[in-house]
Amino acid sequence: MKKFLLFLIALPLTACITPPIDHSPKLSPLEQIEPKLGGGDVNIPKQWWRQLGDPQLELLVNEALKHSPNMALAKLRVEAAQQQVNAELATMGPKITGNAQLNEQRLSKNYIYLPNMPATTSYGLAGASLNWSLDIWDKQKKTLEAIKQDVKSQDYDLEFTKLWLASTVVQAYIDYDIAFQHNQIASEGLATQKQLSFIAKERFKAGLVDHNLVDQLQIELEKAIMAQLKTEQIIKMQQHQLAALVNQGPSWGDALEAPQIHDELRPLPELIPASLIARRSDLQALLTQINGAKLRVDVAKLSYLPDVNLQSLIGFQAFNLGHLLESNSRQFSIGPVLSLPIFDSGAIASSISSRQIERNQLIYSYQNSLLSILKESANGILAVNTSAQNLTQASQAECQAASLYAVTQQKRLAGLVDDTTLLQAQLQYLMNKQQLLDAQDQHMHDYVSLLMSLGGPIETEVTH
Repeated sequence: MKKFLLFLIALPLTACITPPIDHSPKLSPLEQIEPKLGGGDVNIPKQWWRQLGDPQLELLVNEALKHSPNMALAKLRVEAAQQQVNAELATMGPKITGNAQLNEQRLSKNYIYLPNMPATTSYGLAGASLNWSLDIWDKQKKTLEAIKQDVKSQDYDLEFTKLWLASTVVQAYIDYDIAFQHNQIASEGLATQKQLSFIAKERFKAGLVDHNLVDQLQIELEKAIMAQLKTEQIIKMQQHQLAALVNQGPSWGDALEAPQIHDELRPLPELIPASLIARRSDLQALLTQINGAKLRVDVAKLSYLPDVNLQSLIGFQAFNLGHLLESNSRQFSIGPVLSLPIFDSGAIASSISSRQIERNQLIYSYQNSLLSILKESANGILAVNTSAQNLTQASQAECQAASLYAVTQQKRLAGLVDDTTLLQAQLQYLMNKQQLLDAQDQHMHDYVSLLMSLGGPIETEVTH
């Protein structure tokens, strides 16, 4: 009833102030944007990198989540948002302020002047004042709710940072593993090329081959040396990358052991799962920002209504410090204070329009992000399926090459072929083995990228 009476009083006084027209874009439902979504809840383990079965990888991810500056910054942003909540809560309570003033002054005889008062006298004031906003229209309450949405948004950003950091470490570790395996193949290839070059030189001495073959094999040997050196360089670079991800210097990575990845990745859905997209942490962060922006629009609109504060004062005030603490120097006051905008040159309307624009920008950003995520997820599912097919083909080719190499070894033992034929068969097998490694590398990278696109697991629901 009191709010209604205040509203009736404020209505005629604010009649000359016209709020801006609100044009708010609508948030389209996920199913309306993409009707072909996968149903059911897709379960992605919280520590999904354990699927690769490498304890060293698990240690690296845990170290990165503990010590990465990116994680520290994300946590600080959450703490800063929470402190804003605390600050806003403080504004909602009563404020008591102590006041004291002592001075010597000369009074004007042509102003407020008491008879027989000396022209120069001392002045004293001591007391306390209370100011308490009654928040009649829940303006402060809505502001607090908007700031709480900021905290939730930062929490979701923290979850996305965890997923991004873990994915980055896993992809770097996959490259580290592939580099090790390429180095082993390069070493075997170098040894084979050395044998072929030696055989060619011996045959040239015997007059069985010309010098062109010796030169050609020498070129292949030099290529094999460079390939082996290149793989060693890549191993070092990946060690440095992993060290940086766990907030360590480059030399820290020198102690890393050879990876022991076991490719036991769980199958992912063939359709975009609506359950994961809907709860993807960066989208949830945008949604909470939109909710906060809507509340701030409401707060700005409440500026048209009067603010009502309860103010009180108690203390002592006197000319001549000798009388300051006498009973006749006591003073107090208490009562409500009402402030109402009558004419503000359009300041409130501009503030409302600014808040509406911020809200609309967030809504459009959410829609753009949603479309981009749907595209990334669709491309990611396609990439994983394609790389899985390529991996199957590469595995079959590697099996065939291994079988041919085994047959050639048997022929060599039977004396049906010479060492050169056997070594060339070995090179062909190593080439197919290298292609299989590349296919495995691509498939695992596509898998991790798809986990990023789907949003991965959300470890905890934010409860601020």
